[in-house]
Amino acid sequence: MLPWGIFILKKLNLILALVLTLGVILYVLVRLDWEDVGHTFLSLNGYVLVAAFCVYLINYFFRMIRFKVLLNLEDIPILPLLGVTHLYGMYLYLMPAKFGEVTFPILLKRRLNVDIRTSTGTLIVARLFDFFSIALILLLVLILYWGLVPMNMQLVSVGFCIFVLILFSLFIWMIRNPSRITEYLEKRNKSGTIVHKIRDFLMGVYHGTRIVEEQKKYLTLLALSLVIWLCVNGNFFLITVSLGYTFNFFQIIVVSIIMIPVTLFPLQGFANIGAHEVGWVTAFTLFNFPYDAALNIAISSHIIHVLFVLLLGLLGIVMVSIQRSISGSA
Repeated sequence: MLPWGIFILKKLNLILALVLTLGVILYVLVRLDWEDVGHTFLSLNGYVLVAAFCVYLINYFFRMIRFKVLLNLEDIPILPLLGVTHLYGMYLYLMPAKFGEVTFPILLKRRLNVDIRTSTGTLIVARLFDFFSIALILLLVLILYWGLVPMNMQLVSVGFCIFVLILFSLFIWMIRNPSRITEYLEKRNKSGTIVHKIRDFLMGVYHGTRIVEEQKKYLTLLALSLVIWLCVNGNFFLITVSLGYTFNFFQIIVVSIIMIPVTLFPLQGFANIGAHEVGWVTAFTLFNFPYDAALNIAISSHIIHVLFVLLLGLLGIVMVSIQRSISGSA
């Protein structure tokens, strides 16, 4: 696609995201019982909420460790990498349609001088291990809640797991057959054209993904990814408990699983508005919660999560600034 076509699509997506955001806000303003929300926040358990935020930070600490393993650069200080990971998490959540994904390679280039192609490759690997971990957790949830999950959701869930397995298998084949991939890309080498630049970028990205095979990092990355997603669900669980609702941990896993296809949809609002509400309301009505109660949980948890994201970004700015001061005084 021509650059102007991509530019138009991005602008159109941003406009649609803004319309969706305003539409959801308008619906919530009209439909939600704000007095009920007020009572929910007045009875908020602050200790549990602090615990939820601590789990949220632990989640991003393990994400930083995973990126450090993937980047394979031992000389990268932990503090600025953790700061970059925090900032990336904030941008990813606040920006619509996954535009925040592009901020990670840019932040690494600007803050730590890491090649964009390499960091893009590591980000792809991280996402693939995320999907694989989610699929494993989803299989466990399906086994435990098979009788509760509707037939159409069973089919979608099983289809998702099969798709992830095929995608992950294809990825493993690609990184284990570098000669075939390199040969394929070399055939499309046309010097002096935009195709040549694209080929060079893809070649760099591909080599960035091969760190998993070169150093046999599969089990390490899988373990880190599983811990990350357990922290994600633990954070959701503690947020709902702090709001005064009682659930078991596996019900919260169902919430996050349902949100996956929703968040993957290219049209999203800013700060995950729309996707969060649809995912949480759908999940809790599945467990026979009244719609009004489910909407209250969704909105209240969303407000808290946005606060967590903003605090995460603030911590990221502080960490990057501290490292910059240390480097400047050295």
